[in-house]
Amino acid sequence: MTSIKKQLLALFFILIVALILQLFYPIAGNILSSLGIIGVILIYLLQSRKQDHSKILAEFIKEGDLQDQNKKNLESMNNPHLSYILDVFTKTIRDFQESIEEIQKLTDVVIDTASDSTKQSNLMAEVNLTVSQGAQQQAEDAEKGSKMTTELATRFQNVLQAVDTMQNRINILQKLTEQGNLSLEKTIESGNSTKEEINQVFETIELLKDSLSQINTITAVITDIASQTNLLSLNAQIEAARAGEAGRGFSVVSSEIRKLSDQSYNSASEIGKILDNLKEKINAIIQSVESTNQKFEIQQQSFEEVNQVFDQFDTNVLDLINDQNNIRGHMNVLNDTKDNLIDAINSIAAIAQQSAASTQEAATLSMQQKQSNEILLDLSKQLQQVVEEVEKSIHNYRVDKKTKTTKKIAFISNLQKGHPFTELMIENGEKTAKKYGFHFIAKFMNRFDKSEQIQMINDVKKEGLDYLIIIPSEQKSLAPVIDDLYREQIKTICVDADIPNSKRISFIGTDNYEAGKNLANLIVKQLGGSGKVILSATNINQENLKLRVKGVYDVLAKYPNIKVVGEQSGFFDNQERVKDFEKIVKTCGGFDLAAGVDSDFGTVAMLYAEKHDISNKKFIGFDDNPVNLQAIKQGVLDAVVSQRQRLFAELAVKKIFDLEAGKHIKENDLLSTFIINKTNINAISK
Repeated sequence: MTSIKKQLLALFFILIVALILQLFYPIAGNILSSLGIIGVILIYLLQSRKQDHSKILAEFIKEGDLQDQNKKNLESMNNPHLSYILDVFTKTIRDFQESIEEIQKLTDVVIDTASDSTKQSNLMAEVNLTVSQGAQQQAEDAEKGSKMTTELATRFQNVLQAVDTMQNRINILQKLTEQGNLSLEKTIESGNSTKEEINQVFETIELLKDSLSQINTITAVITDIASQTNLLSLNAQIEAARAGEAGRGFSVVSSEIRKLSDQSYNSASEIGKILDNLKEKINAIIQSVESTNQKFEIQQQSFEEVNQVFDQFDTNVLDLINDQNNIRGHMNVLNDTKDNLIDAINSIAAIAQQSAASTQEAATLSMQQKQSNEILLDLSKQLQQVVEEVEKSIHNYRVDKKTKTTKKIAFISNLQKGHPFTELMIENGEKTAKKYGFHFIAKFMNRFDKSEQIQMINDVKKEGLDYLIIIPSEQKSLAPVIDDLYREQIKTICVDADIPNSKRISFIGTDNYEAGKNLANLIVKQLGGSGKVILSATNINQENLKLRVKGVYDVLAKYPNIKVVGEQSGFFDNQERVKDFEKIVKTCGGFDLAAGVDSDFGTVAMLYAEKHDISNKKFIGFDDNPVNLQAIKQGVLDAVVSQRQRLFAELAVKKIFDLEAGKHIKENDLLSTFIINKTNINAISK
């Protein structure tokens, strides 16, 4: 076999390999096939060196002018073989140049992607390192918690012992109280008997006093009789003196009577004196008995009061016993809970140690990924240099190139330009479109009426449109417009808000009903199950916001102590929205928590906080835009429920690329939400 045949066989083998590579790696296959064809042409030129027409062909190739005029010149020489060679060579150079251009574009994209990936890897490495440090700290805290829980268990035992000691003392106190009650009851019974005896003495003394009065009366009568008798005796003596001897005996008798009368008077006087003295003593006894009775009455009343106190004391002791039993019951529950807590903390400590080890490994892998991305970036730059060198070698050949058409994607927002909710979303979509070779434009709303988006769609359609990505502001009027676009082979992807009753090909967003439920659970947690709430939205009738509000109400219905006292909607200007919010606050008489279901509420809360004291108020926002994150750092917002909206546009562009490649795409992509608060704000900011 001659060397020429061997060379041709080798080139033929290269061309077969190139055809196979084209099935899997088109660019590499094109380059290899181009090199093979160039090799065939060079061999042919070497074999045709002696022919004059080959010199002409060689001159064309040296000059690099491979446009249509050269082909005409060869055809005029009636040499179809050289003309064919020139056609193949020209096509090969054209394909090679186009492949180089594609490689340059892809190299640029790879460099940009590698650069972005390196930045993300750096951030990921920092985050993983932070997480690993946090996990390690968590493991240490869990270990400390385990030790503290063990100490808590010991203290629980001490408390239980103290409860037992208290129970014993309460039992002793109860017995003493019962004995005191019995003694007091006996004392009261004895006092009642004594009181009755004193009353009897008092009655007897009163009877004696009456008897003394009667005796005194009788004595007075005797005294009076004695006085009269003495007077009669005197008269009898006078009459006896007048009678002389005849009246002498009567005079003796009257004299004796007078003596008896004097004695009776004197005795009656003495009896009166004795009775007066006795009366005085009886009166003193009466006063003493009355005083004793009064003191006894006071003492008896005191006994009654003491008895009542003892009754209350007995009741309180019984209550204390019941409370003690309740304490013991609760302490038993706490003791069981303590045991479960110890087990849980021990499990947490073990898991924390595993998490710490896993996060350290993740941090290591992130660092490795960072190194890999940096290597990829370096290799991409080297590839770029190689491609530039190859491009220089074929740059001198002038061929007629085909004009390539670029697919056009329009992103139409429902917010104004520069809005923090869509700013990163659009930026990421634009970068992704550039990588895939699409032309990307963005349009924004200014008037916020339902006809504005329709007009923007018509405007971009006139300029030429292949795909539409839209955040719809309204369903009813946009549905037929999207259907018309579909009939015109312009396909639509909805993001953030959906129009399910249209011919849109896919929706990328959030399960807004679940997001509303997450927001409601956050409200319940912040309020502790009780309080007054105000809900705020730009447009509560917008479908995605309506679903979020429904989710909030469905969860709060389970908490009767949480009341939605105000609902705000209809304001796109933040200053006007704050004024309306202030009116609602006055109308409902204040609030404990205000929650917004859209991304602008953080700005509203910041403006409200500038003019009002919010020290006893709580605010919850929606979405992780920069204003909301700043509001959390400043302590205005307590937390936000965040979507992953920055991914919406780039996922939509990826779906468009998959469609162009003939792949099947999912009709709905619903991303989850997550909570951002003061605890994790620093990690989220990174």
